Amino acid sequence: MKDDKSVRTWMSADPVIISPSESVLDAYRKLKKHQIRRLPVVEEGALVGILTITDVRRVAPMGALSILEQNSLLANTRVDRLMTRKAITVGPQESIGEAARLMMKHKIGGLPVVEKGRVVGVISEADIFRRVIAETWSPTQRAQSAAEGEEILEVEVQAEGDVRVTLRPIRPDDVERLQSSHVRMSPETIYDRFMGYKKELAVPEARYLTCLDYDRHMALVATIRTGREEAIIGVARYHVLEAEPDCAEFAIVVSDRFQRCGIGTSLFKRLAEYAGGHGIRTFLGISHRENRGLQRLLDVAGWPYERRFLDDILEVRVRLAEETGAFVSLGALEADFQTQP
Repeated sequence: MKDDKSVRTWMSADPVIISPSESVLDAYRKLKKHQIRRLPVVEEGALVGILTITDVRRVAPMGALSILEQNSLLANTRVDRLMTRKAITVGPQESIGEAARLMMKHKIGGLPVVEKGRVVGVISEADIFRRVIAETWSPTQRAQSAAEGEEILEVEVQAEGDVRVTLRPIRPDDVERLQSSHVRMSPETIYDRFMGYKKELAVPEARYLTCLDYDRHMALVATIRTGREEAIIGVARYHVLEAEPDCAEFAIVVSDRFQRCGIGTSLFKRLAEYAGGHGIRTFLGISHRENRGLQRLLDVAGWPYERRFLDDILEVRVRLAEETGAFVSLGALEADFQTQP
């Protein structure tokens, strides 16, 4: 099992890099495109330096030259002329605390992660903040034996007996677990979740679904353990809507063999509790018309909700009350939807 406090767990494992022979203009464009402040300079997989936005601005100060002059100067300057050759680094096995100490000591906002001389990732202040936020999640009722930021459920699975299930926030190192969970699901379960069938989760999509800000985009997972291996059997997530800052679209999926065991309901309750504590007042669920599982989950939970249909699309809304974890009816429906009994 990977240590969830290690740099390897929380680093960005596919960092944006630049080669020493490229132009500073190329580096600047990468910095701007990815909205980052530093680039590891890599040659044949090995770290040879670091280039920051401050280095770029130093060679071409804003306002001192015209845009054409700036671009010309940056295009004719190689990265290796500006980069810092002795970069401060951290190993993937080091703790998040050690990475934070190095950043504070050297007054920098990120570190290349180096293993056996090769760059394997980047750890930033934002990654450390995400780790802290994830750790502070705690359900209202948590088993005494659960670790910080976890909850233990004992559920009965037909033909298997009691199974120990852990609920916790999703982590960046869950990429492979999430992909494995997806391929084990039936086409029907996948269709209910994604309103379409996809055989597998591509790496970029899996990374997006596991690397969250734990505020506007949050996800909890249900996991079981077989020996030393941990497997994801359920996911509940929300994503705040740009047009409605106090409303979040939610989605829940549970592996077929663990459905109707209360796992989906438990995930949803904890997700709603977390959302309520982050200023979210409404949960919005969108699925296909025949998704009985979504409606059954809310019926079993006993929460009043509104549903409406537009052609083959089902929309459900659950309004979170001011008290975290409580629910009230949404109220009247908009006139442009046909209400179904």
